[in-house]
Amino acid sequence: MGVNGAEFGNGAVASDVDEILLRFTVLTRETVGGGTYAEVVSSSASVAAVPEPASMALLGLTGLAGVVAYRRRRKTEQAA
Repeated sequence: MGVNGAEFGNGAVASDVDEILLRFTVLTRETVGGGTYAEVVSSSASVAAVPEPASMALLGLTGLAGVVAYRRRRKTEQAA
């Protein structure tokens, strides 16, 4: 595992990546009726970063708690 990201097989480290494109190429050989045929199959897939719902809820609750604490402190300072 790399620092602040994922380490790839070639030693490269990815950090702050929003999207990863994966490409696969497969070479198949088949012998049919005395002849050999080769086929190359290529496909790709894209993976996007999506925040986890629990993390978003935690951030929202923390922000709400901060606003409540700020208003309470401001209210007690005005009363004093």
